[in-house]
Amino acid sequence: MATAPQVMVISLTRAADRRVAVAEQLGRHALDFRFFDAIDGATLDATPPQYDRKQRMKRYGLDLTAGELGCFLSHRAVWRECVASQRNVLVLEDDFRITGDLHGALDEISSITEPWDFIRLCGDRVVRRIAVPIRSFGSSCIAEELSDSMLTTAYLLSPPGAEKLIRESEKFHLPVDNFMEMRYAYGFRSLAVLPYPIEHAAVPSTIGDRRVRRKTLGLQMRRLWFRSLHDIRRYTWAVWRLYAARRSRQGRLP
Repeated sequence: MATAPQVMVISLTRAADRRVAVAEQLGRHALDFRFFDAIDGATLDATPPQYDRKQRMKRYGLDLTAGELGCFLSHRAVWRECVASQRNVLVLEDDFRITGDLHGALDEISSITEPWDFIRLCGDRVVRRIAVPIRSFGSSCIAEELSDSMLTTAYLLSPPGAEKLIRESEKFHLPVDNFMEMRYAYGFRSLAVLPYPIEHAAVPSTIGDRRVRRKTLGLQMRRLWFRSLHDIRRYTWAVWRLYAARRSRQGRLP
């Protein structure tokens, strides 16, 4: 029998109301968990050495916010704990809402043989999804999602996947959800449970909003150029993965 994953909830220590709601919700689902005290970007004394500000400004002309930096560093710290424990970790942010059969999904995941780094349990894409099914259970399935789907609200992480995420984020310039979605660039092997058994709750963000500023024409053109390169590589990757799946006799991906 596979070992149950650790459940870690990333939460700011000052988010008392959220912590109460998390404890009540996970208690109803009989899930043991522990809080991971999130790094509060507002309290950072200096720019983190992992933050590649030069690359960020070159591509986007706009810094990551303090909240985005704290969020990335918090997830990165959890990845390190996953490696240290050598156990799968169910990573949750404190604004999740369980809406599906999470226990059933975790049971099915424990029996699949497909290699994976992390498995998305929540995302922002719910329509026009392109995915390659791997294993069905009930009205759900485990699949490789080929469409972009953001959010780091809930995902299951393996120790090898955590090692890869740590290695590839020695220098980062994207928010953590964008970084984890750059599968074509970093070789992340991610799957998803569809439909997602967890939703992102509609509560005010603790990360903080980025200040809107007027963009110069040069900055707009630069962002468009890098965005176009990203889209070309992303679509090429998705088409190749879809083609490989259709050629596979078992319908699985190499």
